[in-house]
Amino acid sequence: LRSYFVTVINAFQSLQKMVKFEELTLDLYEGGACGNEDSNFCFLVLFPNSQEANAVVKTQQFSELAGTLKSEKSEPLRLHYLTLEMAGAKSLMAAKLDKLLAASGAIPTETFAILWRPKRRRFENYVGDLTNTMQVANFVRMAIDSGRSLPERHDEL
Repeated sequence: LRSYFVTVINAFQSLQKMVKFEELTLDLYEGGACGNEDSNFCFLVLFPNSQEANAVVKTQQFSELAGTLKSEKSEPLRLHYLTLEMAGAKSLMAAKLDKLLAASGAIPTETFAILWRPKRRRFENYVGDLTNTMQVANFVRMAIDSGRSLPERHDEL
């Protein structure tokens, strides 16, 4: 019986350690995640509404993308998603990140991704197929590993 519980506990703990996209909420943002003082990269996937976000976030492919993007816990990369519209109105986080979204040219009716460096106020739009895991991973890896500055700037949030 003891070995059964050890197996169950280990399985639960390994699931908790899995890398995944987290919803960027106002609480997380104000707590420092992708905030103005955060020097990490933030890969932010923007969904037009909560229905689309819920449908995509629960897929195996989205989980695999997270695992591919962040293979080590120490990597300077945060994985978040954001819903632009909640109950027919602009979400609080979309309003908070308004200057970033405006500078990026995000279209409120389409799923969109941005690699963002909040402290430096720099970003780069991902242009491509978000379902192509290797293409997304190459985009993020090249930006992080090259040491180059992200090309676009936005005003202070």
